[in-house]
Amino acid sequence: KMEDDLIGLRDAALLTLAYDTFARSAELVALNVADVSQDVDGATAHIARSKGDQEGEGSFRFVAPSTYERVRMWVEAARLELGDPLFPPLSIEAKNERIAPGDVYHIIRRRCGERYSAHSARVGAAQDAKAAGASTGAIQQAGGWKSDRMVSRYTEKLAAKESAAAMLAERQGR
Repeated sequence: KMEDDLIGLRDAALLTLAYDTFARSAELVALNVADVSQDVDGATAHIARSKGDQEGEGSFRFVAPSTYERVRMWVEAARLELGDPLFPPLSIEAKNERIAPGDVYHIIRRRCGERYSAHSARVGAAQDAKAAGASTGAIQQAGGWKSDRMVSRYTEKLAAKESAAAMLAERQGR
């Protein structure tokens, strides 16, 4: 549970959005308010450009209803407009209109612990999706990976538990 002040609302929106979208920190800080939207089919975040999408084709990522509500509460409390950056700095001394990817790292470490990094939400979401039975292709699509190489790397320990050796041992009762 996070505080319901501006920092707490921002951090809750950022953390849950990072997890749902499997987004890299640079993708998160590039979002504008209008990029996270909801319609009759549910909520999505539009990632305009990413490391794996240098051409800027963009992609849409899933946003859970509870995450969308956290984003909505943050936007309302911060009085942000549709064209505004979704995650502006909260300090009056800030020189930029957006928080930096390094700020995402610090927010995650402060909220989750020293062993976590800005990439932890992305890796953790991939691992949790694999554990929930998602295919490598579905995880690849959810995170905007162009190949299955990184998905396979992030989920290799879980995949080992589904290997032929694991299936054989289960069938043999050992």
